[in-house]
Amino acid sequence: MWADVERSVASGLSQDPAVVPPGSFWAYFHQVDEVTGELAEAGFEDITLVAVEGFAWLLGDLERRMAAEPEPILAAVRLTEREPSMLGCSAHVMAIARGQS
Repeated sequence: MWADVERSVASGLSQDPAVVPPGSFWAYFHQVDEVTGELAEAGFEDITLVAVEGFAWLLGDLERRMAAEPEPILAAVRLTEREPSMLGCSAHVMAIARGQS
């Protein structure tokens, strides 16, 4: 398993796209700075990256915390959702951009 993780980190690929088992898929894991660069190269402007889940999924008891008192967690996620140093904590990052007029 660790060999797969090391390969994914080194190459950005979840697995070899030439050897994908039936019913499976491969993915490319972007580095955060690659996303903004690719969007700018494609002609987009005013690019903002936002963490979809943020760091909250790392809390082992997130479900209990959200049921008991979600406001502090949601406030903390909102405060950090656009912080570049925190984007990697989120499993998914959304890019928001404007096309050139």
